[in-house]
Amino acid sequence: MEQEFLFEKPTLSILQKTILESLESDGLSTQNEDSFNISIDQAIEISDTNRSVLGIPLSIPVQIHIGSSGTLNMEEFGFILSFKETRASSPIHFSKEGDFFHINGKRYLGSSDQIKVLRTLTNHQKVNNHKFEENLMALGSIKRYGAKLIESGSLVFDSYLKNEQVEVAEKLRLDFRENPDGSINVVPSIDHNADEGFQKAYDIYPKVKDVYNSQDGDRRVRVVIPEESKPSLNSLKSEFKRINGEKKDSVLKNPSNYFDESTFDLDHYSKRVYELGLYEPKYYPFIKPFSTNWVSGVTVEEASGKRSEILIEDEGEYKALHSGIQIAEAKGEDKVEFKGSLLPVDDAISLRDSYIAIQENRVDKSGIRDSNGRKVLIIHENVEDLEFSIDSLIEIPHVFIPPKRLKSKFSLLPHQVEGVAWLQSLCKSNSGALLGDDMGLGKTLQILSFIDWSFEYQQEIGISKPNLIVAPVTLLENWENEFKLFFEPHLNFIRYYGKEIKEIDLFALGNKDVLLTTYETLRSKQLLLGRINWFSAILDEAQRIKTPGTMVTNAAKALNAEFKIAMTGTPVENSWMDLWCLSDFVAPGLLGSARIFNSKYNNALKEEEADIKALGDDIRSQLGIYLKRRVKSQILKDLPSKEQVFFPREMPDVQKSKYLKELEFYQNNRGSLNQLLSTISKLRMISDHPYLDLAPEDLNSFSTLQLINSSAKMIETSQILESIKAKNEKVILFSPFEKVQNILSRMVIDLFGIPVSIINGQTATVESKGKVSRQKLIDKFQSVSGFNVIIMSPIAAGYGLNVTGANHVIHFTRHWNPAKENQATDRVYRIGQKKSVHIYYPMATIQGKETFDQKLDKLLTMKIQLSDASLYPSDAAEVKFSDFEELLA
Repeated sequence: MEQEFLFEKPTLSILQKTILESLESDGLSTQNEDSFNISIDQAIEISDTNRSVLGIPLSIPVQIHIGSSGTLNMEEFGFILSFKETRASSPIHFSKEGDFFHINGKRYLGSSDQIKVLRTLTNHQKVNNHKFEENLMALGSIKRYGAKLIESGSLVFDSYLKNEQVEVAEKLRLDFRENPDGSINVVPSIDHNADEGFQKAYDIYPKVKDVYNSQDGDRRVRVVIPEESKPSLNSLKSEFKRINGEKKDSVLKNPSNYFDESTFDLDHYSKRVYELGLYEPKYYPFIKPFSTNWVSGVTVEEASGKRSEILIEDEGEYKALHSGIQIAEAKGEDKVEFKGSLLPVDDAISLRDSYIAIQENRVDKSGIRDSNGRKVLIIHENVEDLEFSIDSLIEIPHVFIPPKRLKSKFSLLPHQVEGVAWLQSLCKSNSGALLGDDMGLGKTLQILSFIDWSFEYQQEIGISKPNLIVAPVTLLENWENEFKLFFEPHLNFIRYYGKEIKEIDLFALGNKDVLLTTYETLRSKQLLLGRINWFSAILDEAQRIKTPGTMVTNAAKALNAEFKIAMTGTPVENSWMDLWCLSDFVAPGLLGSARIFNSKYNNALKEEEADIKALGDDIRSQLGIYLKRRVKSQILKDLPSKEQVFFPREMPDVQKSKYLKELEFYQNNRGSLNQLLSTISKLRMISDHPYLDLAPEDLNSFSTLQLINSSAKMIETSQILESIKAKNEKVILFSPFEKVQNILSRMVIDLFGIPVSIINGQTATVESKGKVSRQKLIDKFQSVSGFNVIIMSPIAAGYGLNVTGANHVIHFTRHWNPAKENQATDRVYRIGQKKSVHIYYPMATIQGKETFDQKLDKLLTMKIQLSDASLYPSDAAEVKFSDFEELLA
């Protein structure tokens, strides 16, 4: 039985080699001089699509059924494993060989979740007699590892095991409870709805038990205490009941000296925090977060030829579709059953992902109540009424103090000198700042120069406080790299996210320290981070806190800092409420309450005669000194030229036929707006490539040349790439569609014989466990001398990536929102670019008829002109599906 898979390089196809190199960057393969190796533990993390190409056994495609023999309190209790096609069908004969299973004559290697479940079950079966708590531990672990499988219906328990709820208390929190006499009790707490019942049961017994019975609503939950946790819990019972005096003060002041994890009192939080309590999500009816129009339904065609539109209409339908997709993927099927119809898997995934995108825009995921009931910092939100504000400033002189440790070979540009002086002046006034410079103007360097200056400034005024930078995890590595590039080493950049959290003593930090953390860590560790007195709290890509009242927004506003900076290239990403929320972080009260602001500005947009520019200018005037917003066209007169070139091409017959057929169907069966939206989305896909509706294995049956010659845009793109190769320069290809990315990858590999990296939502954001980060992939791409190609999703490229090593951009699939498309282009067109930049737009056309690509280009051109207005909201700039009605007439 093999313990790893060996791939000898001379035997590999180019596609196999590219996949193995990509897997290596994700930590899922190891490259040697003559071969690649994939261990079993790496293989189980690889998708079935890539396994199929590499010849690795696929994951188990049938349902895993786990039954029971006896009851959990019996020593002879055991689990019974079987496999079935469906819940009602008979068990399938199988045999086991290590982690491999032979089912229906085929050999399978489970997915990561499947293997964890099966290994736990196997380990339990190796021992004949078990203690009650060991049986519970095994069941609890199986249910935890198999949570996604259970949700998708691919892991099924018998009725007895299904009804047994087990929580293994592997991770305990601590709560401090004050008694009437002023003493405190320290009690353990679990991350589960059964926490209250567990705490009551824990208090009853003098010594720690193996198992506690609790309740989650009307369901019994058994809480199992691992053996290694018992000494700490027994210590709580004996040493931390009714503590007072010096010991109480010491525990509350420095709980980390006594315990691994703690919660804290409010003495050290900012004035904006008024309570520590349970978070309740607030949905204000006058705040309507932006939601794109582009959520497509799926059109299905019955045997009779009748077509109908299928949409996700609520959360229940979303869960049903998501479950169906997981089952289909697990079984290797190409259809998903949903609402009485069989949908192609790719259509089902597109429908699901579109629904997710809408929901994420409607309600920030971080705003969902913590189901474990953990306490958070409750702040004055300033939404309904203005409850918390600072004294606003009038214009003050800006005096620039150069950063002392900027390396001599670098100098700040004039607009950066102005920005740093502005930050220094506002800081001395103990206020905040919103740095809203256009992407590519060097916001990061301005902030680093400010931090460098603040080291001496703190010494001058006799304090020593650390700086905090909160950013998407994608960008944290870039902050470290930029500091090393531009400054002499003297500050400590400390990572506070992932596994490194436990190693940091936050209370020991001083003015030489810069803590780097994520928005997710800020939300989950807000009680701790909110207790530190920061010199500056800096939010990178600050639009992350654009929604009032969400948990991450409130956690950011609760930070206790001398100076708060929000930095973003898009201060108005969706609506003007984004700008209100950012200003409420840096200068609370400046724009009043959210209710009043909404009434004055957002409601005014609904009027047909609304003067958007005048409204935007009025908001800009109110922000006054607190907002610094410069755009490249005004500042960087010496940037290289930027050329936009359009490459229209007549569709090949197969593409034209499919396009016209879809158009004809709509014209003969026009109906709801949803049908209009679905048709537009299909025309968009067909304009990219006529075969995007095919299953992956069917798509792979075509040769690369066949795929190129079937699409007008592919033909043009191949020729554009040839011209870029002749210049020996680099290019980024943009498309949000995974299938398009894969076809483009095949084209580059086969035509030019070079490997190509793809950066999309699945690419690792930071380097961990052998995985290569997005930044490392970009560094690798740029380090190659001469011609090279990288493929990106425009959304994945939207945050902070610097790719000035490329000077060619091909927008193969254009984004509905011109701001998003410009963000993608700005990865190349920014400070540091030395060559002329060329932007290419391949377009699929039909003689005598305006096509989707041509119409979209006209609409985007018009929207770009509009969006030049001051602080123009993106929900007004995005192309709407109603704009396409003329195209379909």
